[in-house]
Amino acid sequence: MMVQGKCRFPGMLYILLSFVPWILYWFLCGIGLRIGILASLIISLLILMPQVRRKEFNLMDVTSLMFFSVGAIAVFIFDLKVFVEKSGFLGYLALFLMATLSLTVKQPFTFQVSKRDYPEIYWKIPWFLKINSFVTAIWALIFLIMV
Repeated sequence: MMVQGKCRFPGMLYILLSFVPWILYWFLCGIGLRIGILASLIISLLILMPQVRRKEFNLMDVTSLMFFSVGAIAVFIFDLKVFVEKSGFLGYLALFLMATLSLTVKQPFTFQVSKRDYPEIYWKIPWFLKINSFVTAIWALIFLIMV
């Protein structure tokens, strides 16, 4: 989709892109490879770079960068294995906390994604935020169940 002469991913593709570092992390660390954290950190950086240029940040992508930065420091500097051995638990816990925090501050993380697919006129309508709060709550529940 083109917006002001720039290519933008539709919301559904964008959220899939945001999950790529996590999927890679869970897969590689799930088979015991420490490189999963570093690969996920690099992908998170690549995803966040255009956002830095636009000064428009996606909460899930910022959360990913923070999580994988801490994980990389823990694993490669302090030689802690917890980010590899407990990748499922820690990853889903981080995503649960991200989703819950976004609900607490009344800025559900799905709201940022859905803004990509709907005109700005809808963004201030109360039901638009309520629907996104509901969808984010479902995500939070899924993340909690996976913990």
